Parts: sequence; structure tokens; C-alpha cells
Amino acid sequence: MKLFLLAPLVALAAAEDLQWCAATNQQYYPSKYTCFPTMLCPKNNGEVYLACGKSCYSTHTYFCDQNNQLQIYNPTNEPILQCGSKPFYPSKYACYDGNFLCPILGGNPTLRCGEACYNPAEYSCKDGKLGPPFH
Repeated sequence: MKLFLLAPLVALAAAEDLQWCAATNQQYYPSKYTCFPTMLCPKNNGEVYLACGKSCYSTHTYFCDQNNQLQIYNPTNEPILQCGSKPFYPSKYACYDGNFLCPILGGNPTLRCGEACYNPAEYSCKDGKLGPPFH
């Protein structure tokens, strides 16, 4: 009985329409990303990653100060690395081009595409723009 009830939900998720993020001129799935005035940020297991300057961040690890700079709180024994001027935990973020952070989701780093971070299993990137995945 449970499988029967889940089937319409799976069909609904598969039929999700791409939305347009005017701020970044990119398409995105609203169940997977949030469009902020400067960039797209991913959602991970129900957690919405927020925009801070040119980075997306988890509120479980960072806060955004008044100068739009990421600051780490609740540090652990894990080493804290720098990505440009931004501190980060290497188990939670990947640093691209020396100044752009993308979250690691489910143990896999998301990739940079223009000003967005994306999961290559769900999207492709061409000329700095997100699109449907290559098959």
C-alpha cells in the first residue's frame, strides 16, 4: 500500500519544472536550489544553504558577518583552511579558484558553474550556465 501512495509523489518530483533565476540568468529546480539576488545556493536534506557574499553556506557551520564575510562558529578538531579570505572545513566545503566555496553534499563536492554550485548528477555546466544533465 505504501508503494502505491509513493508512486504519485515520485512522478511529481520527476515532473518538476525548471525555474529561471533572473539574478544569475540560470535555470534551476526549486526543490534543489534557492535563487538569491546574487547567486543560486543548493538545498541539502531539507537544509537551505544561504548566500553570503560570493559563497553559499550552511548555518550549522558558518554565519555571515555584517561585511558579508563567512565566519566559522563551533569549531572542532578538524583543521580550518582558507579559501581566499573565507575559512572553511575541508570535510564540508570545496574551494574553487582560490576564492569560491561550494558545499560537499552526501560526501561528494558540488562543482562550480559561474556563480553557482551544482551537483553534476543533476545538472551540467556550459559556458558558466547551468543546464540539464548530460546523458
